Amino acid sequence: MNTSTFKRDAKTVKPLLRFKFDGDGVRDGRMLFDDLSVFISNVTLAMERIINTMQTGESVKQGRPAKAVRVLSGLEIVYVRKGSFRLGMDLRTNGHLFPTWDLGEEAIDKLMLGFQAIQQDRELPPECDYGVLTSLRDAGRIMERGISMVSINSDSSFGRRK
Repeated sequence: MNTSTFKRDAKTVKPLLRFKFDGDGVRDGRMLFDDLSVFISNVTLAMERIINTMQTGESVKQGRPAKAVRVLSGLEIVYVRKGSFRLGMDLRTNGHLFPTWDLGEEAIDKLMLGFQAIQQDRELPPECDYGVLTSLRDAGRIMERGISMVSINSDSSFGRRK
């Protein structure tokens, strides 16, 4: 894969992550901010933990995550759409340490591989350890509040994943 030719540009590339929320908790294209916040903050925490695993071999560390990890895993909202509540997110690209390749994009790919493994009852990638699974379990708590399904798609230099 030639990463030097892959350019993250909002005008030419779809958001890295696209979420679609369905269920009784979604009414008229709206959902509770608290539910969205819980879900996205735990997905971001899972990404931080995957990056920690890629760098140090363990996902959970005491204290705040390193600034570099927070920068690499920082997600920005690109769009919000109605119907079923839909949200597009991308990595913050302004000031990245590695402009043509970064651990944030790789972490998203590992996260998506983890979601696929859980869905298909397969072995998880090594980066998806107990700390990552705990974050994903906490993200899934929105299922208790009327969200019956979350569809997640990614489109990155590592490929497309659902």
